Amino acid sequence: MTSISTVTKQATPLFLTTTGVCAALDAAAKFAKVFYDRTRQNTLTKAAEETKEAMIKYLYDPLQQRFIKGILPNGEKDLTIDSSVTTIFAYSVFDPADFRVKNTMESLERNLWVKTDVGGFSRYNNDQYRRVSQETRETHGLLLRFG
Repeated sequence: MTSISTVTKQATPLFLTTTGVCAALDAAAKFAKVFYDRTRQNTLTKAAEETKEAMIKYLYDPLQQRFIKGILPNGEKDLTIDSSVTTIFAYSVFDPADFRVKNTMESLERNLWVKTDVGGFSRYNNDQYRRVSQETRETHGLLLRFG
């Protein structure tokens, strides 16, 4: 089995893809447990844990104090504040009380929350989709409510 570190070095990881993979590995490990397949459960649990460790190492930026969108092909961090990182919370990859999750979600709320009666999140900073005015951040965003 190829380790997550090898894959991470060869690919340009995007946060959304990585959280989906991690959640799928965790779900598969739970299925293996139901079917009493301890070997497969342990393998899948280990892979999910390695993926989480790689996410912290490569996709959490301590200077930004949040998870980032991804790594660009040239190796630079994509620091775009993007609603796709809500998957860290929505897919239950990390505990919601984890400081990295809290910081990430608070950053999204500060930067992407649409300040209108409708509310919701923009997809990313300066999202032009359905923008009402260039003078304000008003747009009809995605309505995502957690908790």
